[in-house]
Amino acid sequence: MSLDFPATQARLEELLSRIGDMRSLLQREEEVLSARDAALLDEVTVAKEQLARTINQLSLALSDDLKRRGMPAMPACLDMLPGSDQGRARLAATWQEIAALAGECERLNDTNGAYITLLRQHVQRCLDVLHERPANSLTYGPDGVGQRPATSRRLLSV
Repeated sequence: MSLDFPATQARLEELLSRIGDMRSLLQREEEVLSARDAALLDEVTVAKEQLARTINQLSLALSDDLKRRGMPAMPACLDMLPGSDQGRARLAATWQEIAALAGECERLNDTNGAYITLLRQHVQRCLDVLHERPANSLTYGPDGVGQRPATSRRLLSV
């Protein structure tokens, strides 16, 4: 069973469009993180989760279609496709755009995730100060069990 070029191209273009939307959303998330706007960050997070589900569904549908036709996954199937060189070249170009954009999204997501981790650590340190916990109160012994620092443990009992 051969691949339907127009339908496959349409699927790839839809996937490319959704990944482009994800890049925009990740850029928006970066702005919201810089502004430290928790309400907007919640909105962006919900939108990002929904869009990620859509992208996964589109990707799975494409993969399932290729499997049903006995073809390998993208991009390996591009060399095996029957039809015109022009059709294969168009599919390959769209796939390359998808791969490049997905890589950009991954970098943006990693950067945003690192920034969130840094902010969370900062908030935790502030809470530790407010609760008068020493900075080293989160240390672990050789056995991996958390230990309180000597300043907060009872050393002598009379």
